[in-house]
Amino acid sequence: MKYIFLLFLGTLFLYSKTPLDDKRIVVSQIGEKSYRMRIYMNFENPYKTTSTLVSQYSQHKLNLPIPDRFEILDMKQVIHYTPSINIDGDSSTISVKANNKFIKEYQLAHQGMLGRGIELETKIPLPLLYDGYNDICVAITQQPKPSVGGGGVGSGVSTVDSCMNIGELAASGGGGGGTPPSPYWTQIDLHNSYIEFDFKLKKFEERISSIFKFIFDNKNSTKDRVNFIFPTLPTETDFNNYGLLSNIAGNIMDFKDLDITISTKIDNNTNNIVIVTRDKLDEIFKEYDSSKLSGNINLIRNINREEKGILVITGDTQDEILSSIYRLTDSDMKTLRGNHLVVKTRTKPKKSRPYTAPKFIQFGEKIPFSDLDFQTRTFSGFGVNSIYFHFVTYPTREFSDENIVFAINRLNSNSSKLKTLINLFVNGEFSHQIIDSKPIDSFLGQKFEVAIRENVTAEALKKGKNYFRLDISVFPRDSDEICAPPSLQATIKDDSYFIIPKGDGHVELPELQYFGDLAFPFSIYPDLQNSAILITDFHAKTIASAMLMAFKLGQKIGYPGYYLTTTYDINKVLDKDIIVVGKHIEVYSPLYSNASLKFKNGELQKRVYLSKKFHESNEVIDTTEKMKLDNYFFTQSYQSPFNPKRVILDLTASNPHTLFAGVKDGLLAKNMGNFQGDVWLYNVKTEKSFSYRLGKEYVVEEMVDGYEDSEFEKEVSKIVDYF
Repeated sequence: MKYIFLLFLGTLFLYSKTPLDDKRIVVSQIGEKSYRMRIYMNFENPYKTTSTLVSQYSQHKLNLPIPDRFEILDMKQVIHYTPSINIDGDSSTISVKANNKFIKEYQLAHQGMLGRGIELETKIPLPLLYDGYNDICVAITQQPKPSVGGGGVGSGVSTVDSCMNIGELAASGGGGGGTPPSPYWTQIDLHNSYIEFDFKLKKFEERISSIFKFIFDNKNSTKDRVNFIFPTLPTETDFNNYGLLSNIAGNIMDFKDLDITISTKIDNNTNNIVIVTRDKLDEIFKEYDSSKLSGNINLIRNINREEKGILVITGDTQDEILSSIYRLTDSDMKTLRGNHLVVKTRTKPKKSRPYTAPKFIQFGEKIPFSDLDFQTRTFSGFGVNSIYFHFVTYPTREFSDENIVFAINRLNSNSSKLKTLINLFVNGEFSHQIIDSKPIDSFLGQKFEVAIRENVTAEALKKGKNYFRLDISVFPRDSDEICAPPSLQATIKDDSYFIIPKGDGHVELPELQYFGDLAFPFSIYPDLQNSAILITDFHAKTIASAMLMAFKLGQKIGYPGYYLTTTYDINKVLDKDIIVVGKHIEVYSPLYSNASLKFKNGELQKRVYLSKKFHESNEVIDTTEKMKLDNYFFTQSYQSPFNPKRVILDLTASNPHTLFAGVKDGLLAKNMGNFQGDVWLYNVKTEKSFSYRLGKEYVVEEMVDGYEDSEFEKEVSKIVDYF
């Protein structure tokens, strides 16, 4: 009984999750070639169901992408919101804007509707829309109800561009002797508010730029699909070519997901990609005009479905084909209008340095606010203004007593009677307060060395995803004065910066969360020179799963994996970090020697390390179970048996169809919240997932042999962002 109890404790799942069932994007066909798409305002984060607007002037924006291949026929916005009972409904307004142009302004609420849900529908004029991304904005001006004895700050005084003494405010009939107004807010129901538009699909344009507008379109809110045409008996060259292309597609698509399928012929229901030597083109394109395939990169319309197209990459030699794939990374490709391109030579860059992926910030380096997409910003009005900086670090450093350094450049209004207060939060934890009441000329360029408090040092900076929040308030320096909103202004400049300390090398493995969030350890080298994808069988679903993993690496790292190896030959990848895709096979048995789960002859072999938490000493328990695993997709991570500093990420299932469904539908952002531990299970039918800690943890001080900070120049060379 003792061991049964211990085994139960040792295999308790760390976390389980069932994603939301509610669809946030709904597409329906309303005519022979016309469709209707409804995009709910929380489509990017279904768990954020409301947005509460609390200041006098506030707004909520939805960044709406419109694919180039959509011809918009009609559009409307429907907003559901609830105003506070403390608002003066007669003088408060709500407006709808498209790309900073007013469409219509409404009274926020009649007095009888305060505190109740309101629905507002607005037709959006099509001429106001841009090609690509559009800002659809709900803006409010909300005034509080007059306080007892006077109009309060919201009774008209708040619109005066001046500072006045509280006594003057009271004498003027406002404020009731300085009594502050009651709290007021308006809450938008994001879960039930939406943008809806009718559209039809345009014909596929036979232009090079259609690679980005039709095939790899990161502006489509729904998931696209593309079909790779493989030979019946694929070679390692085919795997490497399509693996590299998939990885580059991940760079292009960035945060948008893509479905990849594999076939041996053209699929008329979707866009297709062919990578083949020129002598084999006729086998695939017997019914097509061969003169349209004269280049190394060719775009042609599907003769059986005019809104779909085919990307054909070809050449007389493999070197020509590789040069053509590399050419896809050049930024000018997005603007080329011809239907084909001849690529003479295009060499791949030199191998990259470790820890230089563009989506990661560097330790010990100055990080300007502008590098995190912040633009110089001016704040005005009462209340707190917040700035968020989200960033990602490699999980290879530990911090003790070192400090984060902040240098904040800002400008105040020219009034000498104002001061600025900045509260700094690290991952939601309050860490430091900056109060400034100095004149402008003595402030610019001043550094604030922000020491994280001792009791939050270990927890505040996380391994991987982090964020800072700056809460900024501008208020009178003298306590007996109050300023109207237009006079309360402060500007935070984008040349402000912060520096994350270098810390000490230390990473605990295995940890699936590092891969889910950071593609680590594969992201150590952004060009994937030390990474490989190993395919264990040639089933079309297994190959498609491998291509999707190459795509996901491209998404998470943000740089082309020029040196990625995609192969079925284990001997070529023994000294690399390996993603294994496919069923466990006997010939690769040494590969699984450190795995917690092994699959053999329909049986699940499980090895569990019991920690001292449950037992007087570390102990291993091996079990063999017969289980029905048809619907389960397994992901596990463990130390490579071939190199103790390398990691194996094993993706497997009892059959290729479940494997593909697990990679396609399981390894999505919505499921990454519980992608942790060393084993993760996903049921492809129920969409439930579970994470476990079964294997033995180990520590690596430095993942790269011989790596020392001093070996690299102080200024790390920037990797060009092609996309």
